[in-house]
Amino acid sequence: MNNLKGYEVMYLLDPELEEEGLDEKKERLRSIVESGQGEVQSMEEWGKKRLAYEIQGFNKGLYLLVEFKASSEDVDEISDKSNVEEGVIRYQIFRNDELAEAGSA
Repeated sequence: MNNLKGYEVMYLLDPELEEEGLDEKKERLRSIVESGQGEVQSMEEWGKKRLAYEIQGFNKGLYLLVEFKASSEDVDEISDKSNVEEGVIRYQIFRNDELAEAGSA
């Protein structure tokens, strides 16, 4: 039974994050998704952008958009870990039904 759904997560990360730290965050997310039989569709770095207002003392942030298919349990785990992970300023997870449909066709 395939209970995977399509999701997107947008991360706003510490702009001073080194390349190794960014790669580590990407791999951690990939391992959570793939451990639950899901798959990462894409990871797009949008670069550093100025924020409209200061968040947790930051005026700039590094944006990362990840599209993936996963179970709801994996999404809960991603959310739990993102809440306490160092370097994550904010994040938002969205359902993307187009991803799930594209994979099942």
